[in-house]
Amino acid sequence: MLLKKTNSPVISVVGAGGKTSFIYKTASWFVSKGEKVIITTTTHMQKQNKWKNSYSGSSEEIRKLLKTEQIIVAGIPCGNGKIKGLERKTLEEITAWNIPVLIEADGAKHMPCKAPREHEPVIIPQTNVVVAVAGLDAVHKPIKQVCYCSKEVAAILNCSEEKVLTCEDIVTLMADSDGMRKGVTENMDYWVVLNKVDSPEQVADAREIERQLNRIGIKQVKICSLLNDMFYDSK
Repeated sequence: MLLKKTNSPVISVVGAGGKTSFIYKTASWFVSKGEKVIITTTTHMQKQNKWKNSYSGSSEEIRKLLKTEQIIVAGIPCGNGKIKGLERKTLEEITAWNIPVLIEADGAKHMPCKAPREHEPVIIPQTNVVVAVAGLDAVHKPIKQVCYCSKEVAAILNCSEEKVLTCEDIVTLMADSDGMRKGVTENMDYWVVLNKVDSPEQVADAREIERQLNRIGIKQVKICSLLNDMFYDSK
């Protein structure tokens, strides 16, 4: 699967182009290894009907559900079919339970690429792995067309919103401390997931991005098409 075995991690997922899909796939992977999993958010995420939900925000309810369920999705309903993050005290409790916690830590409005806004991402201190996701369908298209927070993307790249994204631009966005690496501290591992790799051309682009990220010290790069359950080995 996408992850190496990590003992009971708290994983914060940022970026665009497949965050929720990555979280769901990863939760299922942990279950296949005999783990129970909590999925939550520090911002907002869509409600789901695949697994049991804890909508009270109560750590007691989450603990009770975990006695019979392998995966729990926890959050507080906030309208429009979404949930918002748990209270800080509840987050502190559940991240101390020695089970994997997967957190959606920013939003992207279903766009394949983004840069964080001023108040994003919301990465809690208990996080030990940050995963940044980008959709390869953004490459070779104008920033304004494929990027959430396109002004912020253009500012990081020092260009106009009309610029066509290149592989080098994706590398910059994933490596920059004002981009997807924002809020990642020295005690947190940083992984990049290149998703929506659905054609030979996109495989080539993903490999080039991987090579460039590796050269600047970002070694954990995963290439995949989550929708099609395709995962490419690192080279």
